[in-house]
Amino acid sequence: MAFTIYFILILIITALEAAIPYLVKRTIVFGVTIPEENLRDHQLITYKNIHE
Repeated sequence: MAFTIYFILILIITALEAAIPYLVKRTIVFGVTIPEENLRDHQLITYKNIHE
């Protein structure tokens, strides 16, 4: 019984963590609001790729 509850909780937490990038606004990067015109900045894209 405990294993089943643990397994279901792990599935829910994993699904939420996987969905968070699609649920937050595109202009929020690392918890900071970035202006729309700076979203294509090369340095920002590099940081995002490193920390994916």
